[in-house]
Amino acid sequence: MKKTLLLTFDYELYLGANSGSAQNCSILPTNKILDILGKYKCTGVFFIDSLYLVRLKEEVGRQPAAQKDFDSVLAQIQRMVRDGHLVYNHLHPHWLDAKYDAISNTWNLADKSKFALSNLNPAEQDYVFDSSMQLLYNIIKPVNPDYKINGYRAGGFFIQPFEIFKRQFIKYGIKYEFSVQAGAKCSGPNNSYSFDYTSTPDKSFYNFEDKVILENPNGQFVQFPLRECRVEGWRKIYSGLHYRLTSRYKYYQRYGDGLPSGNQITFEKAGIKSRFSHTEGFSIESMNSVKIDYYMQELENHNHLHIISHPKLISDYTLDVLDKFLARVTNKFEIITHPALIAGQ
Repeated sequence: MKKTLLLTFDYELYLGANSGSAQNCSILPTNKILDILGKYKCTGVFFIDSLYLVRLKEEVGRQPAAQKDFDSVLAQIQRMVRDGHLVYNHLHPHWLDAKYDAISNTWNLADKSKFALSNLNPAEQDYVFDSSMQLLYNIIKPVNPDYKINGYRAGGFFIQPFEIFKRQFIKYGIKYEFSVQAGAKCSGPNNSYSFDYTSTPDKSFYNFEDKVILENPNGQFVQFPLRECRVEGWRKIYSGLHYRLTSRYKYYQRYGDGLPSGNQITFEKAGIKSRFSHTEGFSIESMNSVKIDYYMQELENHNHLHIISHPKLISDYTLDVLDKFLARVTNKFEIITHPALIAGQ
């Protein structure tokens, strides 16, 4: 029986006052992820926080630590492509205002005035796309000169209003979009940026043109929305206790060592709030041994599962759970993990 499984990863540092280190947030956990994906012959989709690389490259030649980070990330992206995974763009525009600390080799991204592309003027929008796309192509070209970066995920999921992205998508041949978390809403300070995905079509993918949550069968773009996962009853209680009892141990601790941006996503369609239920996205960092059943049920009931994860949030424990999950999935189903094949293109 065929099932479709999207394994997507936001390859980024922390996006608050302390970015954390490239080694702990990206390099170390991603190497382990790539090993597991290779073991089960699954295609991963990696969204590269490319404006970070643009800023990091500015420090290359001045700071040896920055040079080491840049070289390590470059080599890892090339490994992704060489191993058959997909590398797409993932922009957090507030990297424009990030401050580099040469002593700690970390960044301060506390200034969130440019957190979403909608906060930038047209010239700035052009710059972040042009500089980041060019750098990604320069990194990938030695491995695969014919590679096309035709997918995108907006930083923080802020892909609305899509009108400001459409021109860039057409310019760069971007067709596949992965920013919509069905049922979710979020807004920045004083509603300076926001998204509302509470009316997303209940499909594994759909075509669209001008509005990311409005299906258009003739649209030139394809949306792969994320669904919400509702954890209920004893599994919710177990998950809470499991986290509190294990979080002090290294095996369960996240690789990342920075501070988050502070944006909070709410699920407006989650139903009546209860101490015995919780709504979240499907992600590797949220996995535990009992939640695997929810992920398997999603594949059984919908024939499709879209997982979003962040290497910086992953622990050795959740890596082991991912390994067990993929073992169960690949043993039971024939899995399709490439977006173009999922969309039948």
